[in-house]
Amino acid sequence: VSLARTEAENFGDDVTKWVLPLPVHRLALRPETVIVRGGRGAGKSALFRLLGPGFDVARIRRFFHDDQIPDARWFDAFSQSTDRHPEVGILDSFGRSATPEQIRSFSMGHLLLRLEDEGLVMVQPGPLDAARGARNDVGAWVASVAGHLGALANELDTTERRLAAEGLTAFATYDHLDRIGAWDPTIRRRFVGGLLSLWLSLSNRYRWLRAKIFLRDDLLDAGELAFADASKLRARSVSIEWEVEHLYRVCVRQMAALSPGLAEWVRGTAGQFSMSEDPNFGWMPG
Repeated sequence: VSLARTEAENFGDDVTKWVLPLPVHRLALRPETVIVRGGRGAGKSALFRLLGPGFDVARIRRFFHDDQIPDARWFDAFSQSTDRHPEVGILDSFGRSATPEQIRSFSMGHLLLRLEDEGLVMVQPGPLDAARGARNDVGAWVASVAGHLGALANELDTTERRLAAEGLTAFATYDHLDRIGAWDPTIRRRFVGGLLSLWLSLSNRYRWLRAKIFLRDDLLDAGELAFADASKLRARSVSIEWEVEHLYRVCVRQMAALSPGLAEWVRGTAGQFSMSEDPNFGWMPG
């Protein structure tokens, strides 16, 4: 019964106490991986949270036993976890009548807003002025963005050059895309298609500015229908899949984390489970 508490949003501050590190996670964190896909409950949002505020690359490398995880800046480019992003109901309303070009303009404009929030770019006055104080007024500021796409593309180029000069990789992370268009999957497909279209272009153009898009498999399938070349991103994706052994291990780990008595009981089942207590990450099954 207690395992129901361990949805990604309820992990508390330290997700590493609950998540089971899997080999596929190391692939997901590689710079060349753009899309992290998986079914509902596969652990995409838990991984998204690991990369959130307070990200400590040394700690994450220890957790996943991978020294190749890049020393990077990870920032939340879209989710429903903060008021830095438009509320999904607003996006639904905008998306009903928006053209593909307008939705792509939204994706580019919002990316620049978040880069600006993170101090990674300072956009010149003009195109984003309407958005800075009223992010939920999407229809109004997207019109301004659409009229200045060239200038905003130059801002992204400037960001790439600045990151290259500093030797710093910046990852824009996206989650909760399945909450867009909850009552109209057509709207969701438009937004996912627009986002994939943008990042197909940017991932070919940039080395230091990267994306990690956490996406259900069915949303990737739908997004591929939105524009012709979307399928090219599938080669830059990994799927979080669980083997039966992994499921038992994560269950045992959470049992031990939830109850000291269960932790002692599991440790006492000699020959059945190998359990060790990591001072940084809690109980870890072998």
